Amino acid sequence: MSNQLENLNIYLTNLGKYNEGELIGEWLSLPIEIETLKEVLEKIEIGEEYEEYFVADYESSVGLKLGEFESLDELNYLAHKLGDMDSFELDKYEKILEIESVTSIAEYINLTENMDCYDVLPNIESKYELGQYVMEEFNGDILEQLGRFSSYFDYEQYGHDIDIEWSGNFINGSYVYSNEEKSNEYYTGEREEIPDDYVITNFETEKKNSIVAKLIEKQTLIPAKTTKSISENHGIEL
Repeated sequence: MSNQLENLNIYLTNLGKYNEGELIGEWLSLPIEIETLKEVLEKIEIGEEYEEYFVADYESSVGLKLGEFESLDELNYLAHKLGDMDSFELDKYEKILEIESVTSIAEYINLTENMDCYDVLPNIESKYELGQYVMEEFNGDILEQLGRFSSYFDYEQYGHDIDIEWSGNFINGSYVYSNEEKSNEYYTGEREEIPDDYVITNFETEKKNSIVAKLIEKQTLIPAKTTKSISENHGIEL
């Protein structure tokens, strides 16, 4: 695997072998095509004897936080959406994730379509700079009226009040906040809503993996090891 992180890399693992104490897996850089997935599944011995798989690890250049039994089709869909972004958009997306609590792939996907609902003010690292920026950009007439007394204006306090009103965050040299634009739900999590070109699995296979995931969640079918221990034992970075 390249040292250059992609938007989304996954370590796909054979669940049956894992439960038997053996880790067999392969790194994938998403998005991928159906044929590529088939080749990887053959490499990790997914077939008639072993049918279930899970994602033991992730690498993401935009700070995604994902689970072990996510749908590969949804992951591929998300990877396509991220792949369509330029570096500026990806940077904005990453900053938005710092202020939003995203808990599902559907939400990650919808966020790619709702970027206009957020603003990023560059080179704003303090409440003073925030207050100064907003005052100069939106209230320049007030400063003109103050004339030579404008130097006495309390930008720090004004920036403090703006920060409370906007509920944003100072992130990596920028101020990020949600504006008044209304967000829309473009993807509800239904498989048929995923564009056909992004679907890479058989429906029954994905359904079976989903059932296994629920069983593991309820009965803890993988108690002996955790993803962290897998990573430590096999040199996978978390």
